[in-house]
Amino acid sequence: MEDFSKILAETFEQCLATGMRLPFVICGVSPNGSVMALRMQGPGREPEVLAEYAEDEGFRLPMTVMVLDKDNTAVRITIAADGRRAWH
Repeated sequence: MEDFSKILAETFEQCLATGMRLPFVICGVSPNGSVMALRMQGPGREPEVLAEYAEDEGFRLPMTVMVLDKDNTAVRITIAADGRRAWH
């Protein structure tokens, strides 16, 4: 799987491009039980880790990422085993 931080960075950029407003709360979950919850306050600022648990093998695909913004707008992104992403 590509680096999880790269997936998150691309997700943030896409959310901003679609008009979602900061701060974001992001939760990524892998079927193996790995989970991460973050708060993103703005460009150039490091995400704040709210919760994190990773199995020994880390995050694996497929997985789901949920993003919630300041206005309670939510998006769910599924990442297939081959890396393809779908926004719901």
